[in-house]
Amino acid sequence: MEPQMRKERAKMTKEQIFRKLYTNAVKRGMYLDKIPRDINAAFFDNEYCSSLSMDIEMLMDEVFGDHAEAISWFLYDWNPGMICRSGESEHKIDSIDQYIEFMKKHEGF
Repeated sequence: MEPQMRKERAKMTKEQIFRKLYTNAVKRGMYLDKIPRDINAAFFDNEYCSSLSMDIEMLMDEVFGDHAEAISWFLYDWNPGMICRSGESEHKIDSIDQYIEFMKKHEGF
């Protein structure tokens, strides 16, 4: 990676990083949906991919701190229309924008 690109990424906020992770996750999902499940499973069920997942988890913990689990949930488990709870209130989340607003208002993101 070129030094200038590294400097630009160093200036990213947590929200920008989250949005970039989400965009890339969507792209990966669209690509993986085109691959037959048996090939997909054979490709990802190995030590190399497992170690990459652990590295990503470690970096997310460092970048997002107490919010890492919530960010991970959104990236890997969320589907439009899912409900997030804060106290006794419920919030239907249909987009990353709504989730970020929810996190800012209720979780101190």
